[in-house]
Amino acid sequence: NPFNKAPPDCYVFDFPDPERIALFNGQASGFSTNQNRQIVAQRVVDESFLSRHYFNVRQVSISRESFDYWQKVKVLVNNTGSVFDTPPAQIRGNLYNDIDPEELVLGYFEVAKVSQKRIYTTRADVPFFLPEICTYERNRPLDKYPKTCLRCSEFPNSTNDTPHWWFDQ
Repeated sequence: NPFNKAPPDCYVFDFPDPERIALFNGQASGFSTNQNRQIVAQRVVDESFLSRHYFNVRQVSISRESFDYWQKVKVLVNNTGSVFDTPPAQIRGNLYNDIDPEELVLGYFEVAKVSQKRIYTTRADVPFFLPEICTYERNRPLDKYPKTCLRCSEFPNSTNDTPHWWFDQ
C-alpha cells in the first residue's frame, strides 16, 4: 500500500469437481448422524484465510426412482464402444400418454428439494499462525510482492464485485 489507500476487496470463487463429491446415506450405515462426520471437500489453507472465507453448500435431493433413471441415462450416454457396453435402448421414464398407454414417451418428470447453507470462517478459526504476505514495507520493491498482493485478477475466478449475499450473516 504505497499510496496509503486500502486496495479494493477481492472475491475469489472456486467450485469442487462434482464427480469427486462422495454422497453419504446415513440410514444405511446404522449409525446416528450426530456421531458421523462426512467431509465433502477439502481445501488447502492459504493467504485467503486471512480474511472472511465462505463455504457455500447447495444440496439437491431427488427420489430413489429419479436417481435410478438418471443412472440409466448416464450408463447409456457413457458407452465407450466396446463389446461389454450396455446395448443402446430407450429408457422408459415416468411420463406416459393418457390416450395411448402403449406409446413410448421418453423423459422423466422430477421435483427436487434444494437446501443451501453458507458457513464462513475467519482467521481465528485457523488453528495455526498464518503470516501476512502482503503487508506493505516502505523499502520493499513491488516486484518482491507476490502478484496476488498487487492485483485481484491474478486469482482465477476473481472479481472486485461484492456478491449480493456477502453480508447476510
